[in-house]
Amino acid sequence: MTLTALQLAMRNEGLGGSEALAYCGKDPRCTPLQLYLRKLGEGGDAPEDDARQYWGHRLEPVVRDWLAEQIGHAIELPKHTFRSPEYPFMFGNLDGVVASRHEGVEIKTGDKFTANEFGEVGTDEVPVRYVLQCVHYMVVTGIQRFHLGALLGGNDARHYVIDYDAELAQMLIDRARAFWAHVQSRTPPDVVNLHDADKRWPRSSEKAVVAGTDIVLALDALKALRAQEKEAAEKADAAELTLKAFIGDADTLTDAQGRRLASWKSQSRESLDTKALTAAHPDLAAQFRRVSNFRVFRIK
Repeated sequence: MTLTALQLAMRNEGLGGSEALAYCGKDPRCTPLQLYLRKLGEGGDAPEDDARQYWGHRLEPVVRDWLAEQIGHAIELPKHTFRSPEYPFMFGNLDGVVASRHEGVEIKTGDKFTANEFGEVGTDEVPVRYVLQCVHYMVVTGIQRFHLGALLGGNDARHYVIDYDAELAQMLIDRARAFWAHVQSRTPPDVVNLHDADKRWPRSSEKAVVAGTDIVLALDALKALRAQEKEAAEKADAAELTLKAFIGDADTLTDAQGRRLASWKSQSRESLDTKALTAAHPDLAAQFRRVSNFRVFRIK
């Protein structure tokens, strides 16, 4: 659903259903640290899918109307954000409610390539992020059942049903509470990848830290892996040279049946000669010069 400015502002005051996978530490698109920084206003806006998100918003009313026909009851669009009275760090913006049956509605759209992520219609066999999202909403609202309407590939409409799961709900409550404690205490969660490390410690200080045994072992392992990586790169370069020497001035390599195996085609691209621009128009170039700060990791 399209959120109002007030609803967007509330995102920094708690955790929404679409963030359930992230605060559980299982979202490949958003680590706990990224979510933490976003809640503090330091991580930028949530990533958007541009055209996919745009058409998802445009098609949501259509899918909601279709789902109402499948359920046999009217679906109302809530005008406010729900917040759990028991767990105020959990909130939800629902795509609809079946008021006559006290049931919730979630609408999803996707391309045909996502269809295999969904199972048999009428079950709860949907991507785990959607199950967690709906159960999060159940914790917030007290609703015991959600209907999920999915339009896949533009012409494949499906109706799924997700029921309340007490064990899963408790897991979400525990994970959300633990994550929100990080936000309240301004204590960052653990880093889980190199991007996290760059975000967590963007600048260095003039000091040294003493390595213990475990850190020395990690450093030795990295050196060994880097050596293997270099050896593999050298072998790959040698293999590529063999292929290019064989292809010569041709642009395609095929097998005996004419099936393409590889290509080495001429291409061209335009680029800005920044050195020439600076020499010819230094004042103009200075207006568009940008300084980037980053850290370089080297091992001895």
